[in-house]
Amino acid sequence: MSQYRAQGGGAKTQRGPAPRQMLEGGASRRPVPDITFGVTMRASSPLSDLLSHQYARRWLDDQLSRNQTANHKQLDRIKPGRIPETRASLLRRSRALPVTHTLFRLPRFTQVPPALDTFRDQEARLRAFRAHQSDSVSRRGHQGLGTYSLD
Repeated sequence: MSQYRAQGGGAKTQRGPAPRQMLEGGASRRPVPDITFGVTMRASSPLSDLLSHQYARRWLDDQLSRNQTANHKQLDRIKPGRIPETRASLLRRSRALPVTHTLFRLPRFTQVPPALDTFRDQEARLRAFRAHQSDSVSRRGHQGLGTYSLD
């Protein structure tokens, strides 16, 4: 308690300040940095970081550094005389990835032959499959909207 009063935080009395303190600016005296209200500071802990707004300062520093890196990347990306990449131009150059996995089938249905054969002959079957293959471009892609590659 005596340390607290020594720092000027004690109960105020009705006496006016001494004339010497008025001239020397005694009211602007700084507290001792390692003592807060008469208790010495402990090592840093999550609670002390929370009370001293360290988390807020770290978050703000992270946000500022993130903004600076984003601005730096954006400046690198935009170049005069160059047409920017759009989603459509990227889709034009991309190729559809082949499907590598097959759907699960129950073992009892793998040996069963088809019940119906609706094609007149084998040549009609091949023509239908070729037409289906050429038309499948419009059914590829996200939600079946198609990915056309003009390469």
